[in-house]
Amino acid sequence: MSSEEIVRGVHLHVRETAKFKTQAVGVTFLWPMRSSLRAESFLLSYLLADTTEHFPRKQDLLARLDHLYGASLSITSIPVGSNDRLRFTLAGVHVPGLNDDLTKQLAALAAECIFCPRIENGTFPETMFRECQEQAILSVRMIKDDPQNCCAEAAALSYGGNMAGRILPSPEELEALTPERCAEAWNWIRANARIDIQALTDCPEQEVLALCRASFPFPPRRINLSLTDFQPGREGRVETARNISQSHIILLFESGILPGSRLYPAYSLGNGIFGGLPSSLLFQYVREKQRLCYSIESGLLRYDGVLRVMTAVDGPHIEKAIESILAQLEVIRSGSFSEEDLAIAKTMYINAHRSMLDDPAELLSEQYRTALMDNSPDIQTMMERLAQVEREDIVKAFEPVTLKTVSIIRQEEYGNA
Repeated sequence: MSSEEIVRGVHLHVRETAKFKTQAVGVTFLWPMRSSLRAESFLLSYLLADTTEHFPRKQDLLARLDHLYGASLSITSIPVGSNDRLRFTLAGVHVPGLNDDLTKQLAALAAECIFCPRIENGTFPETMFRECQEQAILSVRMIKDDPQNCCAEAAALSYGGNMAGRILPSPEELEALTPERCAEAWNWIRANARIDIQALTDCPEQEVLALCRASFPFPPRRINLSLTDFQPGREGRVETARNISQSHIILLFESGILPGSRLYPAYSLGNGIFGGLPSSLLFQYVREKQRLCYSIESGLLRYDGVLRVMTAVDGPHIEKAIESILAQLEVIRSGSFSEEDLAIAKTMYINAHRSMLDDPAELLSEQYRTALMDNSPDIQTMMERLAQVEREDIVKAFEPVTLKTVSIIRQEEYGNA
């Protein structure tokens, strides 16, 4: 892989490989999270994917993608750590003899979306804006109406810090936006955010480096970012009741362990044994043996230093389920899990990382992570470190793990505690 800084704050990464038929070009904008731009960023992911100056109708843009043999365009607004982010990804299948200039065409279309959005006289067209606004509001309402998502949002707000800043904007915040505000926000992001341009291609690296330099003439910018900005959360318990068929519980456990930490591989495996795998303690005991829940899993919020447990239960079982979850955490903390548990977790996690080497999207993500974090291991290095983890490493990694937040949405008939 070749990487270079084209101008200050604009980084280019090219991976040449003939392993895949898929070729991809990605452009990511990253900037310190500002609550005043969160709603705009989310709506921009709809506006910028809808039409462009040279493709003024949605069907025109779709036809262009079809012309590239079924290429895809994705624009997402997913904050990371203490930063907001807009990510453009274009991907297509290289058919030798038919679209040998695919990387060039993908880069051109990405540049079209970025530099030539449908902004006329400093504003998005009213009709187009309202259609995209309605789509965004509908999407947010559907997500926020889901009880588990609602429970997770309440947990994030209670915990505070970066996690609270990353929640989706409300329908009311999206309704308050104007075409002018969104156009201004996009101009600010394009001029001030850190930019990472990525290409996964079978073309010679030097050719693609030159192509991307020419396709993306961004001016220099000065920006300070961190993905290792750990912010301890608040302790708290939040509860509400809704007319739902299952109660939901979210538990947030704080560790402060971030990617790049020497403890992270052990922390990751410990999570697998605890609740991250089908063979986990939470699944075996809380769900199967004690039958306290319908579903249960744990996962790492990578850039928050937080382990999250999510479960769905019947109202009468809420406190018993929490008690059982904490008991299984003590099994991890004391190192009382079996050698078989550790061996299964190692095999599953190493195989999962090995499969990433055969997935173009995962390679792009890994390329981006290592570009942002100097001490973040690549996939191969992570596999090696996972293989070296011992029981005592997991015990050490879970020493600081502390319950901080309990979020509960009860079935209405069981009321609040």
